[in-house]
Amino acid sequence: MNFRDGVPIFLQIVESVENRILDGEWTAEERIPAVRDIAIALEVNPNTVVRSFQELETSGVLFKKRGLGCYVAPNARESILLRRRKAFWDVEFPALARTLSLLEISPSALAEAFARQQAREALENDTKGTTSP
Repeated sequence: MNFRDGVPIFLQIVESVENRILDGEWTAEERIPAVRDIAIALEVNPNTVVRSFQELETSGVLFKKRGLGCYVAPNARESILLRRRKAFWDVEFPALARTLSLLEISPSALAEAFARQQAREALENDTKGTTSP
């Protein structure tokens, strides 16, 4: 994982875990890798992963089973989608709409570009033998 400057690492780990859930890599009620394993894989302090997991537990994405580890919550995917969609419509879409307007890009041109991008991603996934973007 390549970490971005300006965003705390624990939040980037939160985003990565959520993306794995959205992509279907980790499903409801599934046990996820241990803190130590994730810390080693990402080359970060285990306390950073613990902080990420605490954030995910607080938001209802993960839950712990004493002595067994962390699991994906039953409604985690839906919860993540609701929160991220709200953030998109409240924050990202107004900025995107403003940029499209300034650049005089029509809704139909945007829809065509989006369809082309989706087709490219589908083709890339087919050639990679995977179904996730």
